[in-house]
Amino acid sequence: MIKFDSTGNTCGTNFANCSLGSSQFIKLIDLGGIEQPYAVLQSTTGEYIVAGEITVSGKKDAFFARFDNLGTLIGSIEKFGLPAGDENATGIVETSDGFALSGYTQGSYDAGLEAWLIKTDPYGKTCPIGADGTCVDSSFPQKMFVKKFGKPGLNFNESAFSVKQSLDQGYILSGNTNSFGAGNSDFFVVKTDSFGNTCDYLAGNGKCNVGTSSLQFANIFGGSYKDSALFVEKTSDGGYILSGEQFEISGAQHLWLVKIDSMGQEIWNKPIAQSSSGLEIKQAYDGGYIIAARGFFSSDKYLLIKTDSLGNSQSICCGDAKKIYPEECDDGGQVNGDGCSAACLVERCGNGRIDSGAGETCDDDNIISGDGCSGVCQTESATGVCGDVWEAKFGDTDSEVGFSVEQVFSQESGGVPVGYIVAGTNRRAVSGDDMWLIKTDSGGVSCGSGDAVCADNVGGVDRFVSVFGGNAADEGRVAVPYYSTAGSKLLLGHGFLGNYFTGTNFDLRLIMVDTVGLQLYYKDLGGSKEEKGFGLRQSGANLLAIGSTNTFNSSNNNRDMWYVKAFASGGKFTVCDDATSGPYYPASPSYDCYKNGTWAKRLDGVSGNDVGYSFGSTSFSSVVGSGNNSSGTNTDVFAVLTDSQGGKDSQKQVGGTGFDAPWSSLRSSDGGMVFVGETTSFGAQGTDAWLFKFDSLGNFCPYSGNGNCTGAGQFAQRFGGAGNDYGYSVVQASDGGYIFVGKTGSFGADENVFVVKTDASGQSCSDGSALCTNGSLQFVRVYGGAYPDAGYSIKETKDAAGASTGYVITGSYGNITDSDLWLLKLDRYGNGPGTCGFCGNSVLETGSGEECDDGLAGGNADLCTDGTATGHPDGVLTTACRMTFCGDKIVQALNGRGIVEECDDGMHCASGTACTLDAQCAGSGDQKCIARSGGGCDGVCKAQLSQLKIGKIVLEPKVLAVGTDAGQFLAEIDSTEVGTAKFLITVFDAGPGKEVLANSLEGHSLFLGYQAVDLNPLIDFSLLQEGSYKVEVTVKHETNPNFSDSKQEFFTVSIERSANASAVPEIDLLLLPLVLLAALGLMKWKN
Repeated sequence: MIKFDSTGNTCGTNFANCSLGSSQFIKLIDLGGIEQPYAVLQSTTGEYIVAGEITVSGKKDAFFARFDNLGTLIGSIEKFGLPAGDENATGIVETSDGFALSGYTQGSYDAGLEAWLIKTDPYGKTCPIGADGTCVDSSFPQKMFVKKFGKPGLNFNESAFSVKQSLDQGYILSGNTNSFGAGNSDFFVVKTDSFGNTCDYLAGNGKCNVGTSSLQFANIFGGSYKDSALFVEKTSDGGYILSGEQFEISGAQHLWLVKIDSMGQEIWNKPIAQSSSGLEIKQAYDGGYIIAARGFFSSDKYLLIKTDSLGNSQSICCGDAKKIYPEECDDGGQVNGDGCSAACLVERCGNGRIDSGAGETCDDDNIISGDGCSGVCQTESATGVCGDVWEAKFGDTDSEVGFSVEQVFSQESGGVPVGYIVAGTNRRAVSGDDMWLIKTDSGGVSCGSGDAVCADNVGGVDRFVSVFGGNAADEGRVAVPYYSTAGSKLLLGHGFLGNYFTGTNFDLRLIMVDTVGLQLYYKDLGGSKEEKGFGLRQSGANLLAIGSTNTFNSSNNNRDMWYVKAFASGGKFTVCDDATSGPYYPASPSYDCYKNGTWAKRLDGVSGNDVGYSFGSTSFSSVVGSGNNSSGTNTDVFAVLTDSQGGKDSQKQVGGTGFDAPWSSLRSSDGGMVFVGETTSFGAQGTDAWLFKFDSLGNFCPYSGNGNCTGAGQFAQRFGGAGNDYGYSVVQASDGGYIFVGKTGSFGADENVFVVKTDASGQSCSDGSALCTNGSLQFVRVYGGAYPDAGYSIKETKDAAGASTGYVITGSYGNITDSDLWLLKLDRYGNGPGTCGFCGNSVLETGSGEECDDGLAGGNADLCTDGTATGHPDGVLTTACRMTFCGDKIVQALNGRGIVEECDDGMHCASGTACTLDAQCAGSGDQKCIARSGGGCDGVCKAQLSQLKIGKIVLEPKVLAVGTDAGQFLAEIDSTEVGTAKFLITVFDAGPGKEVLANSLEGHSLFLGYQAVDLNPLIDFSLLQEGSYKVEVTVKHETNPNFSDSKQEFFTVSIERSANASAVPEIDLLLLPLVLLAALGLMKWKN
């Protein structure tokens, strides 16, 4: 062990014991075996802590050793392992109550190699390790446990090289794995809770993610050969940076950095420094990174590498065919229009950037037509507008997020809207996270768009951006308008709930802010461990806060649901009898209090962690809370109904065998309780959003294996697609239905904001597996860009008269390197910025291809088609809202083209194309569509019979005076179809039977019903000689040639050239009745 002073000097130059006190020394220390130390740190008590491996008689054990400031061993070392195998410790971190070691175990507990996490007390002691290589002991003040991570089996290997404690008191380990991933080994990162528990990565093939307040995840990163994450470090944005090495199959090697967010998802990765591996990494004060690396050159040098915040350590040259972040592409050239621009940016419609070199004339960050910029990024002519829709983003180069939004009125009842109050967190890279409070006007505009503090008043509306907190990881969670309790209940200010980091733990902090964003007073609620708040409501002159406590827990070291009622008056918050601004510590053993109408209550579940997330009501006598109860191997929904003193009246627990959690709740208008959250217990595809409702008596319908059910005043409904989908906030809409917001991985370019509007029974236009809209105010919509976005809070907005004007959402909008707080305003139909073209919003938008929009929905029994279809980027059928027509498969008494329909089977043209307005078989108009073969529906939507009947065919007259008369045919046809008939006429010489006019004379006629039909044209016999002729007439159905019914008739015609040709002609007596009948029919038809 070598100790250097602040200038890098020590007492000697060779490996011999020496000492100059505590500032410089060299110690050769024999711990009783062959020692290999891997990690050293100085504890907060000034001791030096060393971890590594010790080999005795061929057996390797992990060890932990403590030394004083002179390098002298304190007591004896602690060893971890069993005789059968080998163990080591490669990383160590000091925790709030001891130390945590990372390493691996091989052979003692499993045939393969598994990553190891050991949690000790301040003296390096842990619980007795069981036969499976794990243990947990929470009976001591300090947590002690041993956990393994890996896939059991001889040929499966996982190692942990580095460990850090996370802000939520959990742990994150980095190492490698050959059990999962594509390569020989890959980066392996695991995030646990404070007891070393993580999500089921075995089921996820090395990957999993559980988004609780104590995040758990596992993920793998790597290429096709060999990669190892040798070090992990926390970053100022709440995420992590991984440093290690990456090998190619060719043998080439480089240092590899992977930046991940707080949920373990990759933000960027960077190969740098060829022929090297990163041994340790730290974030510098400027947001960049400093890396200690080993270089594999001929001299085997060590490297010190400094990068910027994106991991760049070398010059970036667009056009060198080397894609270096932040280049989006580099194809070796600098030419626009080839997919990679001259600036090495991807040319793609919908990226929010006008790529003029690729021919774009606009780009509005989506590929939706009808909003002024088409789906191929060409400027469109002006169209109709949606309702009141807009968006606003707040942030700079750090990451910002909004967690709650409320509409603000000048007074609680009968006031005018004066904007929105938004609570969130400003994740500063240098100075730490801050609680963030933003007040906007009704158009989402504030005094600034960045994170600078400001305040102004425009048109009588106060606007401000305010920051609260210290220089650590503070969180802003919820803000509500605070109104007076007397008279007209004017707006007095805003209640603000955040989580204040004391340096060692979090306290729940209540802040009262005036109307211009200045802090009036505050109160911290917490103890020696972690307390956090997630929900806030005003109740009279009080503020109700809900969250969790780790300090005030008499039965175990887990978290309990904690809810507090604080009286706001006289320039202070009062809880029970405590009116100080300092932290409030409830007395043991119950940790509960009730005094002067205020209270603090702790609710302990069966076992595990219980967390409260929201209040469902502001009623003084009934407060509905929700949370999750982690008991054993699963997490369930946990709902509580309290009395007026915060005592528990009843509770409900709902869930399956997986992770089920509610993130938001409300008391419905019928007295029931509605929740939205997430579930992994039901369905076959990862995580789904889950919306469910108890009736007013707390009854819940029995949900089936798919998590869905319906009952009287009860329902449960999953919403989700092929990816992971979440619901974070729910409200009841004015129409009695419900709307929730969250995020989805099933649609869009990345995770995007997920918005679902249902009816009062929890049903929408789809189950979330497809995007949809309809005119009944139900929709499943997605908003966002090319990078991860999320919606965390939603509220219905109203005008001064109380009528709904839509919805407002806050969350985060992802950029390449950070995120902004996002405020998004939708209209009542779910339309937002860039999503006009919605059929059914009562706005005629011709740019979206609409011919009409009557706002009606349902069975399309009107003149304008409604509905949705798949295939459009956001699920909206832009060719809906057309006038109905014959061939649209919708039977209309009078369709939009003015045709009375008896049927509509969606007939097709002879070519097989749809017979619609845009694809006629011939000519224009619906009547040109040719009916399909067989019976059913004809070309103008009239019902067909199964056959065509042709009656008699009559020729009149049959004695002709040449030059003065011509023959006319009549036919009797029985049909209900409008169509055409073809008449073929052949004239023979009556004597020898010679054809005189063979197949050369044709006639066509429309027919409808049973009638005599005039044959056109008239047949002129003037060219024939005087005499007798035989005439053959054939009638066939031409529109539908598959009808077999046809008719032939033969006639004898006499032609005279005498002077008395006009005399009464000779008539065949047998045909006289038919002639008369035909004549009468012709007269009737002509009349």
